[in-house]
Amino acid sequence: IHVVVIGGGPGGYPAAIRAAQIGAQVTIIENRDMGGTCLNRGCIPTKALLQSARFFTQIKTAQDFGVVTGDVKLDFAKAMQQKAKVVKRLVVGVGSLLKSNNVKVIKGTATLTDPSTVVIKETNEQIKADRLIIATGSVPAKPSCEGIDLPGVITTDDALELTALPKSIIILGSHIFGVEFAQIFHSMGVQVTLVESGAQILQGEDAELVKSYANGMIKDGIAVITQAQIKRIAAAGSELSLSYADASGEKTVTAEKILCGGKQKPYYAGLGIEKLGIKTAADGAITVSNTMQTSSPTVYAI
Repeated sequence: IHVVVIGGGPGGYPAAIRAAQIGAQVTIIENRDMGGTCLNRGCIPTKALLQSARFFTQIKTAQDFGVVTGDVKLDFAKAMQQKAKVVKRLVVGVGSLLKSNNVKVIKGTATLTDPSTVVIKETNEQIKADRLIIATGSVPAKPSCEGIDLPGVITTDDALELTALPKSIIILGSHIFGVEFAQIFHSMGVQVTLVESGAQILQGEDAELVKSYANGMIKDGIAVITQAQIKRIAAAGSELSLSYADASGEKTVTAEKILCGGKQKPYYAGLGIEKLGIKTAADGAITVSNTMQTSSPTVYAI
C-alpha cells in the first residue's frame, strides 16, 4: 500500500513515519521546510526568543541579588540568529528521522486531481496513492477591518523574520501566539498594547488562572485592553493608529507596528479538495470521522 502524506508538520511527519513502520510505502510532500508551523513559525522559534527575553530580564535584575553585571544590552540580531539555529537543528532532525524510516521526501506543492492522484505543481510529476493524508496545517488569520493590509500590519510569521525591534507594537488578539509575542516584545524593551475583543485574554482557558496571569502582565507594564471592538487601522505619520470601541465609546491607540496575534486558520488553498467533494466545517476545518477519514473514503486529514 502506498500512502502519500501532504504536509511535513507535527501532524504529517509522525503519520508518515508510523505508516512506514507498519509496512507501507510512504511519500511525504512539503513545499516549505519540514516541521511545519510548529518548528519553523510557531512553538519552537517563539520559545527560543522567550529564552533570550528571559535571560535579558534576569540579567537586568541580577543586581537585586548582589550580582553586578554593568550595562546590559540586547543584541536582537543575535537573538534571531540563535532562534534560526535552534529551528534548523530540529528541522534537520526531522529529515533524518524520515530518512531512517525510508520515507521518500518530495519538496514541492501538491494538488489533488482525484482521490488517488497527486500532482506536484513545480514539476508536473504525478504520484499514485492508495491512501492520502492531508496534513497541510494552518496559517495566521487576519481580522476583517479597514486598513488591515496597510504596511506595518504584520502576522506572527512576519514577526519571526523582523530584522529590528519596533519601538512600540499593538497586538490584535490574545490567543497563545499573541500573548507569547506580548511577553517577548515587552521583555526586549518594546512598548506593548494587547487588544482583545473578548472579556478576557486567552479565551477558553480557566478564568481564575487567566485573571492572575493578566494581572501579572499589566504589573509588568503591558497594556491589556479587553472587550474592544476593532473599527479601523489607519496611517498616522510614521506609525499606525488603531480605532476600537468599548463600553465607554470609541478610542484610538498608536504604535509603530500592529501584529495580528489571534488564532491560526486551516490552510489547504490550491490543494483541490473541492474537486473531491471533501466536506469542511463552518470554520474552514476539514470534516473527519473518529478515524480521521474525510468524506472521500481514501483520503484522511490531520
